[in-house]
Amino acid sequence: MGAARGIASAGDRLSLAGWADVTWATGAVDLGDMRYRVGARIDALRLGWFRLRVTLAPVVRTSDTTGFSAVALGTELRLAPGLHTERWSAELDVGVDQTWLTHGSPSDSYRRSVYAGARTGWYGTTGRVVRLGIGAAVRLRPVEIALRGGLERTASLDFLPAAYGALSLGWFF
Repeated sequence: MGAARGIASAGDRLSLAGWADVTWATGAVDLGDMRYRVGARIDALRLGWFRLRVTLAPVVRTSDTTGFSAVALGTELRLAPGLHTERWSAELDVGVDQTWLTHGSPSDSYRRSVYAGARTGWYGTTGRVVRLGIGAAVRLRPVEIALRGGLERTASLDFLPAAYGALSLGWFF
């Protein structure tokens, strides 16, 4: 769930959009796992239908489980070269989501059951996700329907990259 505002700049060559959104990171309705972003997207290059979109956003994630609670601070950088018209778009999706600092607080039950020496504190460079995929959108005024999907690789020791997918609906006023 979010909002965006476009700002025309430098004629047809460059445009800027500022936005903010809130996401349930795991789809849970309990609001325990959330992501908050405020960012900007710029069309760094426009040549006819071609655009090179660059997005940068600071990210705050929260998680609250029976074992721990945490707040993570990070950044998201996305490059999206593609074709854009008034009614549709298709683009390559290349992104890096980097978590720089995380403050973790293990619960008392975690300390009793798993590890008595678990400490509350700040931890650095705690995660990274690299994405490579494709996206497409169609605009049926005032609604835009967008699909995005591809592969993502985390900084963990996973042998195979995971697939990701997203369906977005946008209303334009």
